[in-house]
Amino acid sequence: MRLNALILAVPLVSAQVSVVPQQEIFMGGWAVRTQGCAAGQQDCGPSAQGFHSCCPTGQFCRNPVGIKGFEQNTGCCPTAADCSLDLARFYICANDAWGLYNNSGFPFCCQTGDKGGTDVNGTYDSCRQIASTFPSGEVALPQDAPDSRTKTLLVTTTYSTSGPTSPPTSTSAGQAAPDSNGMNCTNLAPAAIAGIIVGSIVAAMALALFMWYLGRRSGRNYSREKEELLRQVGGINSNSPI
Repeated sequence: MRLNALILAVPLVSAQVSVVPQQEIFMGGWAVRTQGCAAGQQDCGPSAQGFHSCCPTGQFCRNPVGIKGFEQNTGCCPTAADCSLDLARFYICANDAWGLYNNSGFPFCCQTGDKGGTDVNGTYDSCRQIASTFPSGEVALPQDAPDSRTKTLLVTTTYSTSGPTSPPTSTSAGQAAPDSNGMNCTNLAPAAIAGIIVGSIVAAMALALFMWYLGRRSGRNYSREKEELLRQVGGINSNSPI
């Protein structure tokens, strides 16, 4: 077999990068401040100035929130698991009908029909009826626009494919894509992928040279055996060309 034929027969190894959008939904949010929790709400405990923090029934009170600096805030988690990190990432109320307010970087919510405020020093949160005025020592806060409950994450997956006609392996979002040998290559760095490619090419060339050498050696042995056989039957003498 010729050397160039062997090289062309070796499958190529190439790196593939797949970017898959992944939807993430958070069904919790920040608690509401009320003078008393309404129907469909559960009491998460008292706060300053006679207010209580409330979460929708079926959600779990997170008080204190496990984020440094937010210990005085109350959040609502969709499950019993700590959702403090999601509370920081999703700037929303636990109920979409509530109004979202920000007291010097600390979010809280007021139920429909109330407006948010704080004392002049910003030490506590308050929710008062829209038709009423804030008592002396309190000031109104502007209502903020909440984030969406859904965030789109771009999950990047890096893997290798071998063979010029092998299509990339499709995977679900966040799942590693295997290469043609079943190896998980999500964590391969670009330098490692380049090393695999170079190593594959070098190995292919070494194999091709070895096969070429065996072919040459086999041909020479066959010529010697043929010459010896002809001598034995008298077909040629020792001075005849091969």
